Amino acid sequence: MNKKKNKTFDCVEFKRKAQSHIYKDIAPLNARDQAAYFESLATQGSLGRWWKTVRRARRPAETGRAQRCRAAGAVSRSAGVSRLK
Repeated sequence: MNKKKNKTFDCVEFKRKAQSHIYKDIAPLNARDQAAYFESLATQGSLGRWWKTVRRARRPAETGRAQRCRAAGAVSRSAGVSRLK
């Protein structure tokens, strides 16, 4: 039942070529410039409108549930796990 098919598209090869191209582009860049590179690609790509909406709607890291738990005096997950050991 495992018959091999002739591939017309090699996904792994395509991925490796894309990664190689990106690596050549970002290798000389520092971390901040690398982030700008990827953000530029994200905003110009097919999901650009969505990405811009997400960036505008970004909230502080701690919102909603995390604030309520902290206010109620709940322990963090990592603290709870360490007590169980």
